[in-house]
Amino acid sequence: MTNKAKPIEITTGHDIQVITREVYFVQPCNKSYFTEDAAINKYAHILASDEFSKLGKPTNEPDIKTQLPDGTPAFKRGAMLPEYIDRQAEIYRDLKRKLKKEKYILQLEKEWQKANTRFEEAKEDAVIKYGRLQEAITNK
Repeated sequence: MTNKAKPIEITTGHDIQVITREVYFVQPCNKSYFTEDAAINKYAHILASDEFSKLGKPTNEPDIKTQLPDGTPAFKRGAMLPEYIDRQAEIYRDLKRKLKKEKYILQLEKEWQKANTRFEEAKEDAVIKYGRLQEAITNK
């Protein structure tokens, strides 16, 4: 029996891999997640970040210089830009749509396999019964 790819693996071009225990391993960041949804969300962030990086656009507001309570200078990460959040959400929805389609295809394949098995069994039964009929006709 061959190890069939999961729909999420096909949808993401194997950048998200499903390990035996249903742990979703997101390839570009080498991190694992326990839910499919969390893995897709992380992958959408990776794709959106890569896209913004290639376009030379920032993903966050500029960092804010602050001080820790002990007086040590520190930087507070700026908030994500609305444009980035919208793009990430769009990618996430697209991945979910593709995943839903892939799961539907797998469901149809299983249904076809069942129907085909029943058909083959019925065909074999029909051949046997036809043979008996021919035998009964010739032995009249």
